[in-house]
Amino acid sequence: MLNCRDASQSYHCESTKDIRNDIVGKISIRRLIGRLRSLSRRARDGDPRSTRLRVAIGNVPATPVVDPVQPAEMWIATSPPRGLVEGMSSESMTDFLQSGAVIDCTDPTIVAAAAEIAGDAMDDEEIAKRYFLWVRDSVQHSSDGNNPVVTCAASAVLKHRAGFCYAKSHLLVALLRARGIPAALCYQRLAFDDSGSAFFLHGLVAIHLQRHGWYRVDPRGNKPGVFSDFSPPVECLPYAPTLAGEQDVPGRFAEPLACVISTLERWPTASDVRANLPDYSSESTPPSVSGTR
Repeated sequence: MLNCRDASQSYHCESTKDIRNDIVGKISIRRLIGRLRSLSRRARDGDPRSTRLRVAIGNVPATPVVDPVQPAEMWIATSPPRGLVEGMSSESMTDFLQSGAVIDCTDPTIVAAAAEIAGDAMDDEEIAKRYFLWVRDSVQHSSDGNNPVVTCAASAVLKHRAGFCYAKSHLLVALLRARGIPAALCYQRLAFDDSGSAFFLHGLVAIHLQRHGWYRVDPRGNKPGVFSDFSPPVECLPYAPTLAGEQDVPGRFAEPLACVISTLERWPTASDVRANLPDYSSESTPPSVSGTR
């Protein structure tokens, strides 16, 4: 007998016959039956391993519990949460789906914008592309205009339609997470000019796409000599670290670096921020803020 507590989310199955009749095509029935029989034998023999078994269906982890006395019982997820990706557990993606003070992806304005911009797109790659293009083209980089406002939180960037590379990245990550697509912040250390005498931190985004894995994009905004695009699996970034001292900062970050938040919160105008952009040193934890440009 099949007892469905929530037909859209999970099945509570009490026999392998019900599994075969009701979820055929969703998992390998023969393999599942074999594993259940093995568990039953272990239960009869008193094997403690019979009490827990982890089964992955597609990309959705489920944790069944087998009681040595009662019939084998299994919870099977049939509607995977948005944002889980093949080959990665929900636990490993959690940090890159979280909302926070800066990446405030649960803010109503972010949620509404995410739905509007995504439109009728269903594929995670198409959704990510629409978000990227919108942030790149519809949110002005603070160095490209005369808007003096300094933004940091994603909802503030959305409200003012302006921000530095860091802030635009915060918005893009928030839109992606609002839709359940794992997204991270990443950074480059770049020189102000070819002399390589002074450096600053540049912000960009990594998106976890189901077909390609982690893929970096730069929503800074195009201008003469600076061009970014969305063309996975090929990265199309406007900047490539080549000079001594330049680098792709190692790692993907669920939250902005402390020096980025400090800079955006400390200085009141965009011109102040431009004169005091944060820098990064591999020897500093967290990266410190540079007081000169």
